[in-house]
Amino acid sequence: MLGNTITAPLFGIAPTYTLAVVFRCISGLVNGNVGVAKAYAREITDDTNSGKLFSYLGFSWGLGVMIGPVMGGLLSHPSRRLPFLEGSLFDDYPYLLPMLTNAIISFVGLIIGFFSIHDV
Repeated sequence: MLGNTITAPLFGIAPTYTLAVVFRCISGLVNGNVGVAKAYAREITDDTNSGKLFSYLGFSWGLGVMIGPVMGGLLSHPSRRLPFLEGSLFDDYPYLLPMLTNAIISFVGLIIGFFSIHDV
């Protein structure tokens, strides 16, 4: 999650397509969250409740696949929709706001996980 917190804003400020692809590739290299989440889910469950937890993981993945692009689309090009942002950083980097939102959500998840997950 720390990797996404760092690489998402870099993707948002990429001045060229090539650099955006490079930042996205780096993001993919440093984000191995699905495997870790499934391993942790297996560690904290037993046979009586593992099916329920794994179904929650699948549901949350599907929900993110539906909501994420909608949020990204609504947050992109904010200076077109909000006149007070004209001439701001968002004119030069129209995808910075959705990527900052992505980074903030990842950072909040990182902090919650750091303080709530204990060694098993």
